[in-house]
Amino acid sequence: SPRLNTWLAYSYIDVDNRHLNPETSPEDALRAEKLERRLSSENSVVASMMYQGESWHSSVSYFFQDSRHISSQYERWQLKLAKTFTINEINAELSYFIQHNREPEMPINYSSQLHNSPNIYYGQLKLEF
Repeated sequence: SPRLNTWLAYSYIDVDNRHLNPETSPEDALRAEKLERRLSSENSVVASMMYQGESWHSSVSYFFQDSRHISSQYERWQLKLAKTFTINEINAELSYFIQHNREPEMPINYSSQLHNSPNIYYGQLKLEF
């Protein structure tokens, strides 16, 4: 029978990476701290609403993360549509995704990592043997 679910997740990460080597200059310590924190967002949120039907499902999700090292935020909406089926006793799922980056001019993890469009479209095929 069809089901409708919601999901909300929040995380807070406090990274402590002090360099205690007395030979490390303050500039090198600051650079190392920035590099070590590069992929760790301090706050992140995912909120999703998912619909599960008999042989297909869909979800709408919102993603948010802040970034310590480049003073930016990453926000994205995502729509997923998926159809499950069986071929010769192999379970399969065909999915289509639409992602919309709310701030396409803001870098994601590196200052040079920019998308040339706020929208990304892709498909996915999953096979279970």
